[in-house]
Amino acid sequence: MLGIVILNYKNYNETLRCIDNIFFVKIDEAFIIYVVDNASPNESYSVLSKTYHNKINIKVIQSGKNGGFSFGNNVGFRAAIEDGCDKILCTNSDVEFKEDSIYVLCKDMDEHTECAVIGPKVLCHDGSIQNATRRILTPRRFLMRHKPFSFFDWLGIEKKYSYGDYKYDKPTYIEGMVSGCCFMMRASAIVRIGYLDENVFLYHEENILAAKLRKAGYKVMLNPKAEIIHFGGKSTGGNTAFIRYNSFYSALYYFWFYSETSRASFNLIWAYIKCVFLFKSLFDGEYKTYYKKLKSEIKKMKKCRRDSRC
Repeated sequence: MLGIVILNYKNYNETLRCIDNIFFVKIDEAFIIYVVDNASPNESYSVLSKTYHNKINIKVIQSGKNGGFSFGNNVGFRAAIEDGCDKILCTNSDVEFKEDSIYVLCKDMDEHTECAVIGPKVLCHDGSIQNATRRILTPRRFLMRHKPFSFFDWLGIEKKYSYGDYKYDKPTYIEGMVSGCCFMMRASAIVRIGYLDENVFLYHEENILAAKLRKAGYKVMLNPKAEIIHFGGKSTGGNTAFIRYNSFYSALYYFWFYSETSRASFNLIWAYIKCVFLFKSLFDGEYKTYYKKLKSEIKKMKKCRRDSRC
């Protein structure tokens, strides 16, 4: 049985639209939709629970707190696994599925037992390809994605990292991870790797998941025959100090606990991030607050063993 987990945060209209879309596409197997409201500070839970209160294959769950992407999705994963789902489709609410995309992903999951995750081709609303698939994140790739280093990416490191050289003409194994906006995962693999790491609130969840899957010996595949449209992130709130804090903290957390990054490379990345925050602090006091918080968190992180959590 298929479990479809949709994480909702404030945007219940997007979630309603996504669910309507799911019922119009080909699936060909029993499924249950798990809508996890991540403690939205509006009427989301009330609207969603009232809308689907009499639907036997739609369950609306309150997460209890806004613990971020990994926490909220784990709530849905656990509910689906408890109900006996062997495949789980994790999707953002701002996704539209093409006619047979879910069917193709289910079929692939049944046929490719070596794969723990299979993802679709992700399109933007204008039909262009959204290059959200990623190879393994390294310190060099991280720096080349940020200014001013991105100006000197003459070797095309960013393009290779985001599979810009992939033609989306045939299924392929992915070195890192498919887009986190939509992917299908084997339930037994989720249990084996201990679910998503809830120590990060936003960003780099895909890099962490990919590292856990590699360690467990699983493969990740992308099948471009399955197509979705991703209308873009509408819940993160833009490029604020809060967003940058979470993005940088999650990257450092990944490098410390899930990669083979040397201490020297880790400290180099941390030095770059400190410069960004200190510069931004000159114009925005919120950056100064988050810099202090980030500095404290990294200090605690460094006290932990790199092969285990605190």
